[in-house]
Parts: sequence; C-alpha cells; structure tokens
Amino acid sequence: MRKAAAARWKPIEIRTLQVDSLITAIGEQQDGEALSAMGIPLDPQGWPVVNADGETSKPNVFLIGDVQRGPSSIVSAIGNARRATDAILARENIASSYGNKVWNNVDPAKVYQRKGAIAVTLVDKNQREAFVEQEASRCLECNYVCSKCVDVCPNRANISVAVPGFQNRFQTLHLDAYCNECGNCAQFCPWQGKPYKDKITVFSLEQDFVNSTNPGFFVAGASVKVRQDDQTWQLEINDRGQFNEVPAQLDAMCRIISHIHQHQSYLLGGVEV
Repeated sequence: MRKAAAARWKPIEIRTLQVDSLITAIGEQQDGEALSAMGIPLDPQGWPVVNADGETSKPNVFLIGDVQRGPSSIVSAIGNARRATDAILARENIASSYGNKVWNNVDPAKVYQRKGAIAVTLVDKNQREAFVEQEASRCLECNYVCSKCVDVCPNRANISVAVPGFQNRFQTLHLDAYCNECGNCAQFCPWQGKPYKDKITVFSLEQDFVNSTNPGFFVAGASVKVRQDDQTWQLEINDRGQFNEVPAQLDAMCRIISHIHQHQSYLLGGVEV
C-alpha cells in the first residue's frame, strides 16, 4: 500500500524475489540460537549475558548495539561501541588518543549549531576525502559536549552547567524536584550511567534528600547536606558560597555546590508540595 495523490491508500504491485537467505537488520530481536551455538550464555529472557564493557563470558567476544538488550537508539549503540573499543585497546596495549584531547579548544556554540543539520548536497562516496570530511562534520562531539540527557528530558530535570576547574567543562546536574524517573535520559545516554540516578542531584526538600540514594546536596540557609558514595555529611557555607571546611573526598562536589551557590542560586529554592 502507498498513498496516492489524493492522500488515499492505493494497493501496489507485489513482487516475489528468489533469494538464498534473508537477513533483517532492523533490530527487532537477537538470534538466540546463533548466539547459543557460539557458546554465549543467555539470561532467562533470552538476552546474552555481558559485562559493563559488552564482553561475553566467552573471552574476547563482545556484543554491542541492539543484540545486547533489544531495539534501542543509535546513541546507545555508540556508547556500547565506545566501552567495548576502550576495553579492547587497553587489553591489546594500544594507546588511544581519546584521553589526550584538548577539551578547552572546542567551542560549544559551534557544536550546538550542528544539531539537526542535514547536508543539502551529498558528496559521492567515491570522492573519498570529500565524503570522509562530510561524514565527520555530522559528529556532535559527545566527548566534548554531551548533554544528551539534557536534550531528551521532557521535564527539564537535567541541566548542563559550565564549572571551572574540571576536565569536562560542562557538568550535568539533576534537579530532583522536576524528575518523575521516566528513564528517558538513561535510554539515550551514550555512556554507561543513568543520569537520573548517577548525576549530582540538587534537592529542593530535605525529605527528598533523605529518601533518595542519589549523590547530591540539599541547601538550607548556611547548612548543606551532602551525599556521596552512600555517605552523608553536613557542612557549613557562607553567603559568598564558600565552605568553612571540605573533606578531601568532597572537593569536586563542593566546587560545584559553591559555583551553583554563587551563580545559579535560583536552583536552590524550595518547591511547593
């Protein structure tokens, strides 16, 4: 069926093709029989058992993309590939230039301008250098400015804040008061985490801070309750956003809290219940 000019559905010719085998690649389900034949264990739901890097219990066999857990997003598949390739490079003692990038030379404004951009004139793939350059220009440079969880959150519960002194200039903060834990950010995250659970969380109510396990903080006047690695501290902060004393393990988080206190204090206000 297809739509005709009058927007009515119209039947079209049915074609029969003689083929030896038909391989679908739309990610509807994995081939459990093929995986079992390769000696890869499956869980009770029929999905392959893999570790955080995508490696199966069969040494040096990695599975990435939809075969891991079913239909997902391109972003998720890219994250799987990144973790797998990092593990393989480390295992083979092959140096990667990924960690040596000059982060501060990237202009975030230029990266954001490329979002949603589609090349009007496509370069023929036979023009090798021009084709490679065009394909590379589509990259949104997630390793510099990710913010996927910020983009996809329907409630705007994730925000990206530029905080000085970090290798990654943009730190993602999670706003507890706006989150309904839909899991959308976890679905699109190209890394390994679940932003609504893993990112530093700004709590608007003390009760929410107490009932949560997220790393994060709650500010009430000069008192700041901080949680990290399942431990909780109560610190004192002055009107200039400076702490009287900071435990060594909280240095990074307290720098973020100070920055928020000084420049985005509107995020620290209470909410109606």
